[in-house]
Amino acid sequence: MSWKRYTIEKGHHVSEPVKLGLHAGGFPHLWRMSVIFGRGCAYDFGNHPDRYDINKLWGYSQWNHMANSFRVGWRWNRESSMVELLPFVTSRGYDNRFSAPVICEVPLEQAIETEILVGRGSCQFRCDGKSADVALDRKLSPIRFGYFLRPYFGGNRVAPHDIEIHLRK
Repeated sequence: MSWKRYTIEKGHHVSEPVKLGLHAGGFPHLWRMSVIFGRGCAYDFGNHPDRYDINKLWGYSQWNHMANSFRVGWRWNRESSMVELLPFVTSRGYDNRFSAPVICEVPLEQAIETEILVGRGSCQFRCDGKSADVALDRKLSPIRFGYFLRPYFGGNRVAPHDIEIHLRK
């Protein structure tokens, strides 16, 4: 499959609208996505706490992404000049943004494969031979109405300039 380019324009959060669908299947369920972060993914918020906000790369939502979703998150690390990948999970309206561990760091313009392995009560996030497990506070249903989540910039702030990310299933 070919690469798809997602551009989050300066001053915006999203690259394109959400597409809904019905996803059925048993557990565990594995999703894979390769990613390339363009040079525009480097940004600098100085020493402001927003520099630790987790942007969202891709993932899946069951019913409502603000209440129940699991996504690969990312943020720029200006000290290492690398993109950090982190698990980002919302469950019942709460998220793990303050406790998400860095799974791996990725250089700009280099392809890397990411995975989310979803079980009935947990998710495992993988990249670069490393992983992080996140327990869910509820059991997921095998019949899932939801949608695929595309790149999103923020936290609180909008994209400071155009952000380009390439994804491939």
